[in-house]
Amino acid sequence: MSWIVENPPPLMVQNAFALYNATGATEFPAPVGPWGINDQVWNALIALMTAKCRTLSIPIAPNSLKGMCIWGSVIAAKFYVLKFAYIDSHVIRVRGTASDHYFVVVKGGAQTGICDITCNQFGAPDFIAGTLKDVKGSAQKVKVGNLSLYDAYALGAQSSTFVV
Repeated sequence: MSWIVENPPPLMVQNAFALYNATGATEFPAPVGPWGINDQVWNALIALMTAKCRTLSIPIAPNSLKGMCIWGSVIAAKFYVLKFAYIDSHVIRVRGTASDHYFVVVKGGAQTGICDITCNQFGAPDFIAGTLKDVKGSAQKVKVGNLSLYDAYALGAQSSTFVV
């Protein structure tokens, strides 16, 4: 089996939009580097996600990002829209045999990139961000079941099906 792109259940979409709309520009950290993410920015985005989910009564996992990828991706998508004016930044959901996963496809100017701030739940680094070419090496090493995260990213980058 391979990854497939699909939408989540309606309640997840409703909560994703509520989270997206609940965050304002002044709450986000300043971006660092070409894709905006370093360790400090990652920590700030995770803290913002956690605080906003609590405020909105969205259940969160204790001491883990497992199951939090939709919410982290919503925060990351809004970060790119507000801090880079990459209006065409969307949360993508992929489903494989072992799991589903959410990440952001970022489109700005002539480039398309990936931002995944919850990939460490699969043994990856805390975040993966960059063009498909940039992330290929690290993302191919990360397996979810027998599927690589890179394959999910490549599929998502071509998809017009998205959550927010």
